[in-house]
Amino acid sequence: MHINDSDKHYLFSLLYASGIILFWRGIWEAIAQVPIIGNVFVSLFLGLLIITLTGVIYKEFDPIGQKLNNVTRLLHDIMNEAKQGKKYEIHYYDHVSKKHQIVHAHRIKSIEHNYIILEEKGKELFIPIHRISRIHHQGKVVWQK
Repeated sequence: MHINDSDKHYLFSLLYASGIILFWRGIWEAIAQVPIIGNVFVSLFLGLLIITLTGVIYKEFDPIGQKLNNVTRLLHDIMNEAKQGKKYEIHYYDHVSKKHQIVHAHRIKSIEHNYIILEEKGKELFIPIHRISRIHHQGKVVWQK
């Protein structure tokens, strides 16, 4: 009897999943045998303490921060490409003038914290990254909020 590759892959996936399930079942049962952790409230407190101290709760459950990090990474890439001559336009809403503004990426001096810093007429202009609505490259939208 010959088993093709896709069937082997499926069978090994089932085997791996079974191993993982049995492993976690063993941990579950072993922890239940420890008297102090057997209390539901102690387990809840210890679990929250662990995910809080490791910072996982802040990284995994912060959708706004993740969006800003993605845009910030994209803006750093755009800055590097703008230095090589590629043209990008960054569209943002300006609360002072109450209208949408366009900034060309080659004018970006730096990106610090959650701000794009431009130099304009000897002064620095700070644009909050969360105000960016979209980014264009050669007339096409590369990123949009």
